[in-house]
Order: sequence, then C-alpha cells, then structure tokens
Amino acid sequence: MDASPIDGLRIVLLGMPGAGKSSLIGALAQAAETQTNLLGGKLDEASDLALDDLQKQTYENKIQSTAAELEPHPLAVQGAAAGPLSATLIDTSGDAAQDYLTGQKSIAARTEFARAVQQADTLILVVDASATPAGLEKDFQHLGRFLLTFEQGRARQSEIAGLPVYLVLSKCDLLASKEDTNSAWLQRIEEAKRRVDERFQEFLAAQANRDQLPFGKIDLHLWASAIKRPQLSDRPARANEPYGVAELFRQCLESAQKFQDARRRSQRHMTAAVSGVLAMVAVLSLVAGGFFLTRPSANLAALETAAHTVLPGPHASPAERLREPVEEKLKELKRIEGSSEFAKLPPKTQEAITEFCKEVATYLALHKEFVERVRDPRFAANDQDLENIAKGLDEFAIPGVYAGEWTATRLARRQAQYRKDLDALRQAVNEEEKWIRDQVAAADDIIKEGGLVIAKTVAQGARDAWFKKENAYVNAYVNDVFRHKRIDRVADGAAVTYDTVYRFARVDQARRDWDKMKSKLRELRKLAE
Repeated sequence: MDASPIDGLRIVLLGMPGAGKSSLIGALAQAAETQTNLLGGKLDEASDLALDDLQKQTYENKIQSTAAELEPHPLAVQGAAAGPLSATLIDTSGDAAQDYLTGQKSIAARTEFARAVQQADTLILVVDASATPAGLEKDFQHLGRFLLTFEQGRARQSEIAGLPVYLVLSKCDLLASKEDTNSAWLQRIEEAKRRVDERFQEFLAAQANRDQLPFGKIDLHLWASAIKRPQLSDRPARANEPYGVAELFRQCLESAQKFQDARRRSQRHMTAAVSGVLAMVAVLSLVAGGFFLTRPSANLAALETAAHTVLPGPHASPAERLREPVEEKLKELKRIEGSSEFAKLPPKTQEAITEFCKEVATYLALHKEFVERVRDPRFAANDQDLENIAKGLDEFAIPGVYAGEWTATRLARRQAQYRKDLDALRQAVNEEEKWIRDQVAAADDIIKEGGLVIAKTVAQGARDAWFKKENAYVNAYVNDVFRHKRIDRVADGAAVTYDTVYRFARVDQARRDWDKMKSKLRELRKLAE
C-alpha cells in the first residue's frame, strides 16, 4: 500500500479468501456506468484507473486475488446528495484478512493492516452467500468473534461509537435456480439475510453489557449483492447488471461521511475541552476543579454523538429523513430517548430526537398497515382481488400532517405505484380477455360452417374455401399463442407484467375455452376430410 496519507473517507473491505471483495469493487465500476441513479452520483476522472481493470476482470470472470495486503482505490464521486465526495476503498488480501478474522493476529497490533481497519470510517465484511452451510457457519463464527474483539478494543481506546459495519452477502446470483421466478429469487435472498441476521444478533447479544458501552460500539448493517442478474424462469440473465452494489456503496459513502463528521466533532470537542482545562489550570486551579466537576460525562458525550449521527440534517427532505433502514433509525432513537443521560442533552437536541422518533414511528406503523391492508397488484388472481386492492387503496390515507411532506417517501411512492399498477392491470386483463374471446368467436363461426361441409350441403368451391379458412386459422392459433411475453410490462412505468395477466382467472378461463374450441376444430377437420 502507498505510504502517502489518505484524504477523504476510508472504506475498508474484509473477508475470507474467495469471498468476492475485489469483484464487489469491479461491480461498483460497472454500476457507476449503468446505474448512476442508484449510486447517487458519478465517478469522475480522479478515481483510480485500476477500477477499470477490476471491472474488466470481474465481467470476464478473470478476477485475480489481491496481491498486496492492502490495495487502495481512490474514488471521487460527483453529484452525490451531500456534494462531491472523496473516498478511498481499501481492498485487502484474503490471506492477510484471514489471519485477523480468525484471531491468529490481533487487530490491536501496530501493523499497517490493523491501522487501516482501526482508522476506517466504514467497514465492509464480505461473505460468500453461495458457500456450503458448514462453510458459512465457520465464517460466521470467525466474523462474530472478530466483531466482538474489535468492538471491545475500540471501547478501551475510547473510540467514537457508531462505526458503520456492513455485513455483505456476495454472489447472491448463485442462490438462484433456473426454475425460480424473480420473486422467488428475491425471497431466497431475504431468507438468507434473515438467517445471517439472527446468527449475528446471537454473537452480539453474547457480549455482556454491550448496550452500556460509552465508546467503540459498532453499527451493524446487513446487505446482499451480486455482480450480475441470474437466468430466471420469468427473466433472462443480465450478465452486466449488478444487484444491490450501487445501493450498497451509496449507503457506505453516506454512512462514512456521517461517521467522519461525528468523529471530527468529537475530536474538536475533546481538543477544546483539553485546551480549556489547560488554560484554566494555568490561570486558577479552582476554576479547573470546577470544570472537572461540571464537564459532561463520557456517557453523555457518547449519547450526544449518537444523537447527531442519527438525526437528519437541517435541510434534509422527508425522503432523505425516512430513507432505509428506517427500523434501525427508530431502534437507535428509542435507545437514546431511554437513556438516563437523555435529560442532560441540550433542549433543542432533545426536542429534535423526540419529534424525529415520533415521525419515524408513525411512518413505520403506516408502512406496516399499508402492507397488511393493500395487496401488491402483481399478485392479484381475480376480480375480487382487484376490488380488495382498490378498497384498501381508497381506505388507506397518510395523515394530513404528513400528507404533503411524505409525497416522495417510499410509502407514498408505493401507494402511487399500486394505483397505477391496478388501473393498468384492469385494462390489460379486459383487453386480453376480449382478444381471446374474439378468437373463440372466430373459431365458433368456422365450426358452424364446417357442419355444412360435413353434411355435404355446400358446393365444392365453398368446401375448398372452408378448408382454406380452417387451415389459416389453425396455422395462426392452433399452438399455445400468447400475444405478449410474460416478462413484458403491461404499461409504461407499471411494475405488473403479463405473467399476472395470463394467470388472472378470467383470462385463464378464456384461454381454456379457446383450447376447447381449437380441439373441436381439429376433430371437425378430421371428419370433413
């Protein structure tokens, strides 16, 4: 690693050999080209040129192990919400990381590797989601012990609390089978995340009095990623489209920025306090003694730092305030409110915490109510489902105090999307049923004319014309014809596809009726020949 100092944010990636750390960085370079909206910005020319090589190696399946123990990749992000960001992704050798993750080397050691981890603004721990259950369990044990040891070491060093740590399940494309739909694949990923979360909560809960740590506590987040979209039964493979990568690094950059700001505030507070103490000692020992008696406790300083970390900026929009992970924000807000030191915080900070906690709690309760009351139109199977969805949408309302502010939140956008999907699905179902019924009627007309052919009550010319008409119809529709691909959207901007339309009861019944008519037509031809 270059001995020159690193400016800006520091994000360190750790993982066992083969976990997919370098591929994750290569996928970031890909996402920077094709998913700038998800990344929240663009990488400019100041970014490390080696990213291009990693991107090429990743998508040509020629990724090489990181040779050096530490491999820095400078990033310069333009267009981010917080303004231009300068950051360095520090990739680590799997073999070197293994020594620290398994406890063979101490993360408290005075090595360049250990210092890089200790000075990080965000850590990314990468785990291969496609590993065997036994392999995953072994990795979890190593990572769990590492996190506990790391957190305890930070606490002893009086490091600022709230260090963002992202536990990332990589290679999630390997969890899918070709029989899976996109929905089934995403459910597999969520189930894997749930199991991992439960396992790590057990490790963290095993640390006695962890909630009372005034310093050094980590803030654990769980994520899933893949460098590409797999082949699924309802969607083709998209080998150059990463999953969850752009969103991961956007969150990491935002978390690192907030943590670095909090760390700087803490250092300024500490510097100011020490300078004040020294000045007062020089002037009057009694004043110095009074300072020590009245200065904030370590617990209060840590609580104030946590409050500034979780509170949104003064100009943050509602969508930014309520950005995922909302549940973790509420958990931290309630922890701060429930602290015995809460009453000692500045009144404005107390008020801001209370109001934000109320807003987040209301939002989560409404989001839960919406999910329970309103079914996703993509899973509608009949007209009764459509009526129930419409009724749920009509009855659900965001409270007036938030109605105007929350228009860009995930909840409001989902509500609007469901209305659009519902209208589009109704129209698509009606149109598709009508089209199929028209084909049934056309077949019925041909069958009626065929009765005369069988009875030999028509002239040879009319008979030949009937066989020609029947043949044209059979060639066009005798096979299982779908007007649309199942993966096609029913309308621009809709989330519903024709897979839902073709599974809809009325459309499915119309197709069954059509199949019967086509069978009759085939039998009639045999009789007429």
